[in-house]
Amino acid sequence: MSQSVNINTASVSILALNGKKQPAVTSLQVAEVFGKEHYNVLADIERVMPQLSENFVKLNFQVYAYPVETGIGTRVAKAYLLSKDGFTILTMGYTGKEAMAFKEAYIARFNEMEEALRHTSVPAGLPDFTNPAVAARAWADERERADAVTLALEEAKPKAEFVDRYVEAEGLRTFTQAAKTLKIKRADLISLLLEQHLFRDRRGNIQPYAGYVKSGLYVTKETLLEPTKRTVINTYLTPKGFEAVARIVNQ
Repeated sequence: MSQSVNINTASVSILALNGKKQPAVTSLQVAEVFGKEHYNVLADIERVMPQLSENFVKLNFQVYAYPVETGIGTRVAKAYLLSKDGFTILTMGYTGKEAMAFKEAYIARFNEMEEALRHTSVPAGLPDFTNPAVAARAWADERERADAVTLALEEAKPKAEFVDRYVEAEGLRTFTQAAKTLKIKRADLISLLLEQHLFRDRRGNIQPYAGYVKSGLYVTKETLLEPTKRTVINTYLTPKGFEAVARIVNQ
């Protein structure tokens, strides 16, 4: 018998997906629940979408941006909202007893929330947009959130520029700089390096194995993030490391 998963652990929210309020999950949730790296879930989504009709993709997948703290400030990263059908299509290839149990729990939660939505004029957690005052406040709140992200990105620019100058002066390269020089997408470069076991992914933080640091291929620097007091380890390629990576990319 398959493993049982408590339905209450399956988190599904009522969200506006391509203009329609419906139960949805994010690709970040999928990654966390199924024990996958988020960039792998993004790759799965973007591998599946070209095989689907344009109308199905439009109705069931929606890309969005979210802010991510880094060692030099805030950057904007990509994620997806998925409807019940989008979630089902994506996770068809996720097998194993635990994966099947999670899928069963999530589909049950989707069905439960769809039923609740049919009997609720305004789903819990969403503003009543038929009320002008509430709609205006919701718009203002959203504008404030967007402005906060924009401000964080602007504040991060001087720090990012300083780090870029420092890295260039030391002859080091970030993954972004290396990818640009090698004319490859940053995500593809990182995936390749992970496949070659040159790096490991620690909760979205790409780090080299200690042996490669000792060999002079990479250097790591710790940065304390304010105000969370969380330490992030940033990795840079030395000239020797970049040469090794270039050989791997071009082989």
